[in-house]
Amino acid sequence: MRSPPRARWLICAIALSSMPSSVLADDDTPAKKKKPKLNIDDCASFTQLDREEEDGVDFAIASSCEVKLACGIKWTLVCAPGTKQSKKTRGAVAFELDTGGSDGATASAGTCGYHGWEIRDISWSCEPVP
Repeated sequence: MRSPPRARWLICAIALSSMPSSVLADDDTPAKKKKPKLNIDDCASFTQLDREEEDGVDFAIASSCEVKLACGIKWTLVCAPGTKQSKKTRGAVAFELDTGGSDGATASAGTCGYHGWEIRDISWSCEPVP
């Protein structure tokens, strides 16, 4: 028993619509290729360095990525940690980096006076600028 012409057309349309576009592309029309996702860890790095004056920590992000990046660094300064006078202050900075560029911030403990200090909860991130 043969399928009616309409059913054969429907089966053909379903088969074609489920094929990947690369199979349907002409030799003259290249199939669209997805750009590989940028892995920031491969082209950007984060460093932190205690200041010689022992009054804070310097943070920096350097980029060798081939795209402009929007970056940010966050941290928490704790003055007089482990005491009743303990006080937390959150710090953050945001900036953009071109290829080969670097930027950063200083988490200063100057507001803590002589009560001791600690920098914790440090995080950084970068994303390609759209």
